[in-house]
Amino acid sequence: MDLEKYQKRFKGIKILLVEDDQLNQQVETELLESVDFSVDTAGNGMEALDLFKGENQYNLILMDMQMPKMDGLTATRQIRRLTKGKGIPIIAMTGNAFPEDRLQCLNAGMNDVVLKPIDADNLFQILAQWIDASQISPESKTENAKDEGASFKNLLFSYEGIDFDQVSNVFDSDYKHFIEMIEKFDRLNAEKIDVCIEKIQSGYRRVSFSLRI
Repeated sequence: MDLEKYQKRFKGIKILLVEDDQLNQQVETELLESVDFSVDTAGNGMEALDLFKGENQYNLILMDMQMPKMDGLTATRQIRRLTKGKGIPIIAMTGNAFPEDRLQCLNAGMNDVVLKPIDADNLFQILAQWIDASQISPESKTENAKDEGASFKNLLFSYEGIDFDQVSNVFDSDYKHFIEMIEKFDRLNAEKIDVCIEKIQSGYRRVSFSLRI
């Protein structure tokens, strides 16, 4: 698991972790903090509701299902009734993997479900899906853009017959845009290209057809 990648993405994101089991709460907090989340904790749905109603501004809520005083479903419904609670991602944590349990979470207003015991990589992937790009710090956005550019640059090297210097000049090093154009060209013309290859292999010396861009 690439912790550095997640640290860059999650730096400065504030999470409300709602978990009644003290040991689980400690383990989950340490896990979230290992990738630079800022974490507040609540021991039940009632505490979570009080924290959320206050001046705290959270980017996401991780909500356990079965808790004393107020369970996760009830707490979620209460949060959704608040103006500032209508859009915040709420992710359920549960050991129940049955489809009806997931449906129950979604019907209560939760956005997604993470199964217990927690798998760190799966958890971080789900959190990344629900954290809006506008919530990421400017420093993280810059680092993510650099990483993305490097990834597309490496992908470009895997294509045969590409003049790398020419692409860099024409597209001003926007390798992602260039690769998107290649993939679009392939989607639009794949059938014609296959026919062309087939005819050439069959002995045709000249083949003519139009391509879409």
